[in-house]
Amino acid sequence: SSPSTQAAPRKATQPLQSGRTTTSEDRVKKARAAVGNDSESDEFHNACMVVFQNADVNGDGKLDRDEFWSVLHSKTLNLNLSPAEQEEFMRMADMGNSQNIKITYSEFVPIVKKLLKRVYQK
Repeated sequence: SSPSTQAAPRKATQPLQSGRTTTSEDRVKKARAAVGNDSESDEFHNACMVVFQNADVNGDGKLDRDEFWSVLHSKTLNLNLSPAEQEEFMRMADMGNSQNIKITYSEFVPIVKKLLKRVYQK
């Protein structure tokens, strides 16, 4: 008789879209690969990657102006930025009024750091 085999328990996953990662470990690995070796925590990178992937509606791995704007208005982040601050962060992302400029995850992380510092200094 053959020994019974049980499938290993699955980790909780998020619904996948093209290029999306499934577990927090996968997201952290992808995030660290994108930004190189930095001192930020795994939790920070996991949160950034979740926000980035949720905003990246078309799944191309980059945020366009509208997708980045959705980050600034995210109810999840609850940044409560003034219109002037929103425009400042759009300029910081070099988005200005252009619809053609997109930012990658590695460009997104420093902006998020500045956003969070600004919000928590209030």
